[in-house]
Amino acid sequence: MGETSDSSYIDSSSSLEPGTHYYYRVIPLNSLGKEGDVSIKAAGYGALSDTVFLKEYNENAILSSQKKLTLMHKGGLDALGSETKNGRVSGTLYYNASGGLGGAEVIMKYTAYCDIFDNIGNPYFVIGGNSDTIITSVTSQNGKMRGTIDIEGMYPAKVYYDRIDIRGGAAGGGSYGVEQRGRSRSELDWTLLN
Repeated sequence: MGETSDSSYIDSSSSLEPGTHYYYRVIPLNSLGKEGDVSIKAAGYGALSDTVFLKEYNENAILSSQKKLTLMHKGGLDALGSETKNGRVSGTLYYNASGGLGGAEVIMKYTAYCDIFDNIGNPYFVIGGNSDTIITSVTSQNGKMRGTIDIEGMYPAKVYYDRIDIRGGAAGGGSYGVEQRGRSRSELDWTLLN
């Protein structure tokens, strides 16, 4: 660990890993350098840049949940209908696609959804909210995403989909909004997840 005279400390060790729980103890020193009582053990996770956060979240929450869906992967009019899938740890993902050749609305609603634990048994990403899509043409599969996902667990944050364009049935333009708790929203180009 390190020493600091500040009221906060950032562990910038290059060995910090996403999903790993780290433990810290604080030993206060008076102006003569005499040690005070050792603090209770504090714990936290290695911080993530917005880019690494978005990739971790996408892989361990969004992609893992969407692999379970059957209708979504059929494409075109065959993707219309509803289904609900359970997280391995908790919660549900509700999928509903309605519409026709003129366009479709795809609802993807998460409720306390979680697929994995961290290295000490705490939920990794627990997600709630919507990452919905409006398809303006079923033939071209073009449209626009909307909605916000709220994330609790290891890395509390919000991911905004309101600036993502859909082209050919997948993200094809725009940016993801990422707002980790205690930080401002940043915009990350759609190509980051492709």
